[in-house]
Amino acid sequence: MTPSVRPSISLADVRSLLGLTLGWLTFVLLCFFQGSGINVFLFFCALLTLLAALTANGTRKPLDALLEVPLASALATVALVALVVSFQFSLSKDSSFIPALVVALAPLGFLLARGMGENRHRLYRVIGLTTFLFALVSCWLLISRGELAHLPLRDPNNYASLMYLVALPWVHAYLVRCWRRQHLAWYLHLSIGVVLFVVFMALFAAQSKAATVIVLVALGSWLAIALARRLPVRPVLLVAVSAVAALLISQWLYVVFYEQIAGRSDTFTGGLGIRASLIGAAFGMYSEYPITGIGMYVFPLLYRHYRTPGDQATAGLLVHNDYLQFLAEGGLLLVGVLLVFVVAVAWRGARWLRAGVESKEFSDLGFVLALGAVLAHAAVNFVFYSPVLAFLVGVTAAMPGWSRESRSRVKIRGGGYRYALAGGLLFGWLCWLHLGLDTMTYGILTNQPGVPFAEKFRRSPEVMLDFARTAQTLNPNRGVPVLAEAVLLRGFLEDNPTSKFLEEEALGAYRRAIRVDPWNPNAVMQMFLFVEARPGVRSQLTSEESPEALLLRSISIDPLYVPGIDVFVNRLLASGRGDVARRLLQTRVLPNIEYLARTDKDAALRYLTWLMDHARARGDGARARELEQLREQLAAFRSAGRRRHY
Repeated sequence: MTPSVRPSISLADVRSLLGLTLGWLTFVLLCFFQGSGINVFLFFCALLTLLAALTANGTRKPLDALLEVPLASALATVALVALVVSFQFSLSKDSSFIPALVVALAPLGFLLARGMGENRHRLYRVIGLTTFLFALVSCWLLISRGELAHLPLRDPNNYASLMYLVALPWVHAYLVRCWRRQHLAWYLHLSIGVVLFVVFMALFAAQSKAATVIVLVALGSWLAIALARRLPVRPVLLVAVSAVAALLISQWLYVVFYEQIAGRSDTFTGGLGIRASLIGAAFGMYSEYPITGIGMYVFPLLYRHYRTPGDQATAGLLVHNDYLQFLAEGGLLLVGVLLVFVVAVAWRGARWLRAGVESKEFSDLGFVLALGAVLAHAAVNFVFYSPVLAFLVGVTAAMPGWSRESRSRVKIRGGGYRYALAGGLLFGWLCWLHLGLDTMTYGILTNQPGVPFAEKFRRSPEVMLDFARTAQTLNPNRGVPVLAEAVLLRGFLEDNPTSKFLEEEALGAYRRAIRVDPWNPNAVMQMFLFVEARPGVRSQLTSEESPEALLLRSISIDPLYVPGIDVFVNRLLASGRGDVARRLLQTRVLPNIEYLARTDKDAALRYLTWLMDHARARGDGARARELEQLREQLAAFRSAGRRRHY
């Protein structure tokens, strides 16, 4: 009798399956992350799954795989170092921490996928399948409800980038099989055509002009390759038919559902003039901080002072050019990493384009084409500041072989790097713990939904105060817990108005909050309200801490800071200085009134009404009618609210 043989699963198989599952889960979680002000805990979970996936691979096999492509691995490592340096020199660490981690998803995605060895192709396949399901849902919502294709992302342009990052390698792999005369049944050709039709339809339905051009250029490139090498043209035509049909149907549906789509699209738009203003501001910021840059995602803080009257239709959060934003925020080191990556992609693409159809290099050309497309798109949009795109770019970059170095040579010289890899993983976990503290602090103190255990800490002001002070001890660079302590102490002071101790503690906390986060106008405004309500502390204030100086400082940090403008105008009116208030609104607010109407329509209409009444009181009927027409125009705007991308 033959003994039965039970199949065994090795530890390496378990690690591979675990790394694959966690890597896919990272991608899914990042797809649904909408910003630190909305669901920051989801980003915290995504980083957890990513680090768990990196750790599950161990050190021996990933090191072997990474050293097969030493230059690419070194570039990913330098990118992480550049982000750490940028964070250390950031003008506002509060604003830079999460965005730095978002951009770091690109090199981390590369290290994860490359470290999985051949399993990286499985990771790419499951990500591609998930993306196809997103496309299917978007097409259904477009047809049934007239909803602009973008789910689960918030930005349709980034959604279109997600589609072509997956579609272009798929198309190239299909064409290579056809060009190599590999037999495919007719139903497989039909199935591939249907799948590509769905993905292309979701892409075109996002109404991204850049993504549409990218797809059309890619189709033209494949057609040129087929004609130049005398390869079969029929598969290229099949793909082209799927793409053109998807384009025509998506545009027809856009016309049919124009009212619904236009009503749900973003309030802010873009144009060449606006892009020129953003680019000019980026160069201006870089000229002031040429070595280290201003810090990741500090651009929207400084852009408040660079905004021109001609730029009224953009939120000013991003340059819409990752190269210039990296230059302004990370200096030459960070943008240099990106430029080296561009050169590497262009160099490999040019070489592999001349490779034989049967070669592996020619097969990998699809990934290089996708990377080239997204790097070109980064010149007119934000790619690396979108978490899911940054991660997918890193995973895509790990797919092709960037080096011909033999595995045996890698193993011989790879042993000395294991400690460095283990140290890098340990540093990653420390960053994750720092993010956990940051997430809990921000989520609990701002009462953000979805943060666990929030109610436990928010059950009483005393517990909240202890939590805020503990957070300051563990993370002294974060301004939110310091400001929370100041506000809580002010609340205790209202219950004990004669306590000099609480008064001094609250004043010290407000001072620390402004020192830790000097770009937060709310911290300055809160200190103004405290000083205004407690005349007894006036003797302890410096000239820069007088109520009027604090009020002016809050407006100087953000020229359109509505709470500061409201209080300042009311003070001027109460003191009989109506002409000064009018000049303030005329010179500071009115040139940017359209932008203000998009972020806070009620405030914009309120200021216009006051200016109209003032013009009528002075007998200037023509000016009053002009302002009234402007008010009617702005009343039709849909307020987007002040929101940060992260």
